[in-house]
Amino acid sequence: TEQTTICAVAPTKTSPPYWKASTRTSITMAWSMPREADNGGAMVTRYRLYRALGTGPFYKVYDGPLREFESIGLATGTTYRFQVTAINQAGESERSEPHEVLCAGVPGKPTGIAFTDDSRTDTVVSWTPPADNGGSEIIHYEIWVGLDGVAPDRRVWWGPGTVSDTLTFATGTKLQVQVAAINAMMLQNDISGVMSPGASDPVMHYAAMPASAPSVIVAGSTVVSIRLEWDVPDDLGGLAVTGYTVYIDDALGGPLVHVHTGTERYYTMIGLLTGFTYRAEVCALTAKGEGKPAQLKIAPCGTPSAVTNFRVLSRSTSFIRLGWDPPVNTGECPILGYVIWAGDSEQSMTQVGRTPSALDTAFTFRYVSPDLEYLFIVQAENWKTRAPGAAFSGENSTTLHAVSANVPSAPTYVVRSGGSQDSIELSWGVPEFDGGSPITRYSIFVNDGQGGSHFTDAMQGVAVPYSQRSAMIYGLSSGYYYAFQVSAVNQAIDVAIQNAGGASAGVLRALDVVSSDLIENFTTSYFYIAALPDAPAMPAVLESTRTASGMTLAWEAPTDS
Repeated sequence: TEQTTICAVAPTKTSPPYWKASTRTSITMAWSMPREADNGGAMVTRYRLYRALGTGPFYKVYDGPLREFESIGLATGTTYRFQVTAINQAGESERSEPHEVLCAGVPGKPTGIAFTDDSRTDTVVSWTPPADNGGSEIIHYEIWVGLDGVAPDRRVWWGPGTVSDTLTFATGTKLQVQVAAINAMMLQNDISGVMSPGASDPVMHYAAMPASAPSVIVAGSTVVSIRLEWDVPDDLGGLAVTGYTVYIDDALGGPLVHVHTGTERYYTMIGLLTGFTYRAEVCALTAKGEGKPAQLKIAPCGTPSAVTNFRVLSRSTSFIRLGWDPPVNTGECPILGYVIWAGDSEQSMTQVGRTPSALDTAFTFRYVSPDLEYLFIVQAENWKTRAPGAAFSGENSTTLHAVSANVPSAPTYVVRSGGSQDSIELSWGVPEFDGGSPITRYSIFVNDGQGGSHFTDAMQGVAVPYSQRSAMIYGLSSGYYYAFQVSAVNQAIDVAIQNAGGASAGVLRALDVVSSDLIENFTTSYFYIAALPDAPAMPAVLESTRTASGMTLAWEAPTDS
């Protein structure tokens, strides 16, 4: 006969079961699956849950594959003990340690949440106890708050009774407050008050204070008018805004005069004097009166036009110095200075500087990374654009591209390495310095071979890569004496050429860029264009010239020179 068996033993003793949920008359217990190392060598197929009333004996109340079980019909306020075992094909494990659970539910919600003794910083919270304690004595209450209107997430007080101690918060703090009743069952099972169904509904509370200043912008401006707009204050002081007031002076140092009250969040001032500077204030109104004023200086102006001749003055791997000429149109107000924007793409442009006066038409950008291409824009500022909170800017300059690097040094040498009657092959040495940006290619320019000072692209648009140290140049005239200029090109030069329009604009070298701060370093060499002569005839020893110390040789000139 055959008998099949599994080589295994009963699982080891499991962890105690734990509380999952309960009501006045039920308790749901859950337990964990044994680790593989504790299953006795065979899969656990079911579990048994045992329950005891108080200190009485245990009785099996569940036998099955699930890992939780709800005991119903229990006595409210009574303590029960639970044990669990795991079962595999070899048998049942030893019972776990018992876990005691009080049969009760969570209390109802406290109601009537009120805040007394309010001040700018302090408050006392009071409430009405819940009608249902869940079947277990309420041990204490907890107050949970969330700052700035977020859901309550921190406990600031706990204790008996229905009135808290004095709670202190920063002036103007916006709070959401919940009160939770904690009974013995919740304490026993470490249930958080704010997470339980027994927590009160959230109640909003402010540490009362006058409303803060609204954020005001100059939303419109002409040479005789200004339109102000503003947002609701960030801090309402615990009270609703009922309106706004606007004040303005006479631009001559006189007192502020009330000119507007209303619920709208905008106001247009008209009949102003062009170029004069006015003081203005905007306040939010609440039941406490006017809040803190938003104060700003404003002047009726137009928008400045774009600056001109925006260029790079100098650069290195650690800075780029920019320069420009003032705008033609100032917007009928004095230029106060300039704003400089920079980034490594159009999407990443941020303000990197501001000059303090119209005379400052240069700026050094120092926060650079070596060999990185930057984009720059400059805007002129007048009173319209520089007013506090102004929503305007001067017209953008042209976008200037510049690389944080200088030009490479010249090739160390340029020599003739071959050629013919109408061509030449040049070879050169690698420059000692790349300017802070890797060399990408070489540039070769040639004059007219007759002493002219105008040089053209010897390669006719064909790039000579950095890895190549020689180049063949064709289309030359035999017998002419040409000057050749060879220079190394890096990213800084290429970007400067592209920024100036490139080949389509007749810009082939940094030397061609108007007002360029970059000038290539050339090595200039001069060569006649001709083929190498034929070899002369074989030399012969002249008769009677041979001696012990020497001889005289003679040969005929080559047929083709």
